Amino acid sequence: MEATQNASSKLNSVLEQLLTSKQPIRSVHSHEKRSLTRLIANSRHIESLLTKRLELKNLRFDELELLHDIRELVEHEPQQFEEINDPALYRRELRSKILPRYITPEFIRQTQEKIINVLLKPSLDTKDQDALMTAMVFLQSHTDLGIECQENPLWEIIFNLSIKDGIRFVDSLTALIEGLDSLRSENPDLLHQEPFLLQKTMQVSQWPVFWRALAAYRHQPNDYDALTSAILRGELRIELYFDEIVHLPLLLYKQFKDVLSDSTFFEDQLEDVEREDISQQLVDNLLECCRRDLPELLPVLVKRLRALRKTITDPQLQTDVDAFLIQCKDDPASLDHHIVILTLLVAKISIRSLWENKRDFLFFMTVLRDPELPNKYYDFGHILYKLKQADLVRNVFQCAVDLDSTSFWGYWGLGHYHLKKNELDQSEAALTQALKIVQQREIHNPGRLRREVFLIKDDIKALKQKKVKFEAKKQEQIDLFG
Repeated sequence: MEATQNASSKLNSVLEQLLTSKQPIRSVHSHEKRSLTRLIANSRHIESLLTKRLELKNLRFDELELLHDIRELVEHEPQQFEEINDPALYRRELRSKILPRYITPEFIRQTQEKIINVLLKPSLDTKDQDALMTAMVFLQSHTDLGIECQENPLWEIIFNLSIKDGIRFVDSLTALIEGLDSLRSENPDLLHQEPFLLQKTMQVSQWPVFWRALAAYRHQPNDYDALTSAILRGELRIELYFDEIVHLPLLLYKQFKDVLSDSTFFEDQLEDVEREDISQQLVDNLLECCRRDLPELLPVLVKRLRALRKTITDPQLQTDVDAFLIQCKDDPASLDHHIVILTLLVAKISIRSLWENKRDFLFFMTVLRDPELPNKYYDFGHILYKLKQADLVRNVFQCAVDLDSTSFWGYWGLGHYHLKKNELDQSEAALTQALKIVQQREIHNPGRLRREVFLIKDDIKALKQKKVKFEAKKQEQIDLFG
């Protein structure tokens, strides 16, 4: 009771401050907003605040318990939910059935206190203040006017965020858990062994014929000899991850997939001609990886090499590194068949110690388990978001499209990527293509892709709302409180 009274007094204090202030509350934009547009903008900004502000990030219903209750409800009343095709109506029905058990007096009290505590911060800007006051209006419409849970915008926002957080958590871990369970149940020692695919590349890299094929890409007999030797001996460890050369595992898998489990394939009975063919095919795959992945990788690679340059003391190695950095700047187009880049890739697929890191392990547990499944790239892209490596995500999703342009996973991922970058036209094109593909597949497999259809439609809805918000910035508006 005392806590509620304190919260109410705080709210009254804020309201009095706002009502007696001589300065009108204005939008962060110089132009004014119409009332309805401002209300929509505030509702969208509430969601942004609950996502980004540390004090409000935990203002959620229990995510995993909520997902569990939704599944139980839908399985218990399948007929009712089968007949609802509109995502908004589907969520409204879920809210009407589920939210009453989550919106308790204690949850209401916590919500009110958290919002008021943020409102009282002197550094709060007017846009955030405006949105949080709107949230308080939504909250009081529940406590004072008795508006039903499913109709309340604040509860809807928290409900949607709770579901999204829960799904992201489950999606990012499912593949890893399945992989670990599989390894644990079959053979725990596999966790300490090289992936079969890289066992094959390690074997090929030991053949003299392979190095003869690779040497053809030297411009001169001793071209960058000190730099390539330092890389292969492990003396110069240039940071590189498989998710940065994401097309290479797929290319290697296609080359070796028929012999992955054949332990005798690379034994002495292979003819020289066969070894030459295998070696040349591996070099061709390295070149193709350069063509596809180097444009994204090169700026990062140059930055890392410049940092390493400060630690190098060998004069010849210094000369090679300086010459290579100059070539990266002056003629980057020549690097897709450059001996230094090829050597770096060979080291990555042949030296085990270069794989022993968290990012590559996650890659092994997702993509490398079956590089021909586009959904693995989608899963790993969202793992990269968790690892705060968002700059790499576009190439991972693009690889899924390159792998299978008739699958929706790559387009869906690219839609997410461009949406986060506010590249709305590209996002709309990718999400529209993803929805078209998944709806066609849903026709042939009713019910199997219902979740994906639902979520892609939801992403398109978020995209359209963001486009409306961007358009609103360009128009003159009228201040609601001015």
